[in-house]
Amino acid sequence: MSSRIYLDHNATAPPAPGIAELLGRLWAEGWGNPSSAHAEGRRARALLEAARAQVAAAAGAAPDEVVFCSGGSEADALALRGLAEAGDIDALVVGALEHPAVSATARRLAGERGLPLAVVPATRDGVIEPEAVAAALAGTRRALVAVMLAQNEIGTLNDAAAVARAAHARGALVLVDAVQAFGKVPLDFRALGADLLALSSHKIGGPPGVGALLVRDGLAPRPFCAGGGQEADRRPGTEALPLAVAFGAAAQAVPVRLAAAPAVAARRDRFEAEVLRRVPGTRVAGADAPRLPNTAALVFEARDGRGLTAACDARGLAVSAGSACHAGQAGPSAVMQALGYEPAWQGGLVRVSLGPATTDEDLARAAAILVDAVREAA
Repeated sequence: MSSRIYLDHNATAPPAPGIAELLGRLWAEGWGNPSSAHAEGRRARALLEAARAQVAAAAGAAPDEVVFCSGGSEADALALRGLAEAGDIDALVVGALEHPAVSATARRLAGERGLPLAVVPATRDGVIEPEAVAAALAGTRRALVAVMLAQNEIGTLNDAAAVARAAHARGALVLVDAVQAFGKVPLDFRALGADLLALSSHKIGGPPGVGALLVRDGLAPRPFCAGGGQEADRRPGTEALPLAVAFGAAAQAVPVRLAAAPAVAARRDRFEAEVLRRVPGTRVAGADAPRLPNTAALVFEARDGRGLTAACDARGLAVSAGSACHAGQAGPSAVMQALGYEPAWQGGLVRVSLGPATTDEDLARAAAILVDAVREAA
């Protein structure tokens, strides 16, 4: 048993079985350029296209819809900026709880290109309602709606398929950020009805530094840098072959992760109940909404979530005070503010995110550590 307990899988997942060894072999042997015509290049191209097919199969897409890039943030930026640069959209509509890869990029585009930007408020449970998206589209001709499938800090799930139907009925395109959802809930690009969808490797036990944007046939986001014709002219630059192949291998294991989800959810529920029993009054953000099976967003009154996570870390427990992307930022959680939490509660978020291998023993120890940290912070 490890002396530390890792419960921050929403920040990054530990390497899936065999991924580290695969990366070593690829770095030593799979170093050809997929764009080269010689034998080494052809072998590299075959490896890359096999990985593309693996990612596509795990996400319910066709291989030619998969554009490899450096991760979820670039995928979101390529969708937003690429469609704006191509002149395919006349407005932006984003959910209030989007990752900065979407929200900050949208704000920049609004400022740089004068595109109207509407932010759709979330319900108190952390959900973006299709009716609210439809209302925000009034007066637009061909907007881009960006909505995340799973909120990365509190784990709530949006009905992205319903959002897509409402958006398409008003002539809009739809980007779904599925970075946090991939590998935790079933994902089907076709069934969602999205036009674009963002994925990241390191959330499913693959390496960081690689992800994908799924682009439905007929759309052509303009690359935001010049270069070669890689990725069917959609993302210039020599592909990171070892990373892409390892991403494909991790994607092959997604069904195993999904099969473990019901047991993970049951463990999460027992953990939440234990913390609530021992710290009465604790809230669970998004508890009344559909949620990721692995995520517990605990909110403690008059506590500093960052202080609590530091105290847990010192005791051997890795959790977070929300998104890892915001770990160095001071002040209350923007998500808690957007959800309408009172000031005394806005800074008290602790996100606990389980993995498929998390045990009940891990969670019993974690609950004891977290409860001690909360009591000491009183």
